[in-house]
Amino acid sequence: MHLITRLVSVLAITANFVISSCSSQSPDSPNPSSVETFTFTKSGSLTGTSDYSFYSFGSYSTPKNDTYIVGSDVALTTGAVANMLVLMVPGEPLTPLGTWTTGDDGCTLRLIVSSVPYTTTGGYVTITDYEAIGGRIKGTFSGSFVSTIDGAQVEIINGVFDVKRDADDLYND
Repeated sequence: MHLITRLVSVLAITANFVISSCSSQSPDSPNPSSVETFTFTKSGSLTGTSDYSFYSFGSYSTPKNDTYIVGSDVALTTGAVANMLVLMVPGEPLTPLGTWTTGDDGCTLRLIVSSVPYTTTGGYVTITDYEAIGGRIKGTFSGSFVSTIDGAQVEIINGVFDVKRDADDLYND
């Protein structure tokens, strides 16, 4: 089973999002070259690693006209307990590069920790480099989150990503 299909299954089960995967071009193994970066500083009730580089990628969704940047700390083939963060900005920001804020600018951040979904209460994503398929998507992010289960609060700051831009339509939310 492709890793992206596992990603879709995890998100659908844990966050009650309707997600579809539209490509058979998903990566066969997560970041084999270890050149991906998806890290952040956390505070509040979030425990565990702050490095979600193990399985990370960027993909443009043509049906939604959105760009998704996904990071996870485990291979999604290991089971349903994945910690992941999905950053979404509207459009394909080849130019101009810039900063998107949650809410007003159509930017969303989705956090799942040990299968518990967290809702964004605020945040931003800045794209500093956006290359063609096979190139890189780079930038920074931060956000505030609240657990949908127990109301626990999490703050993520100093987020940095440098991920491969995979084929379009690998991720469609």
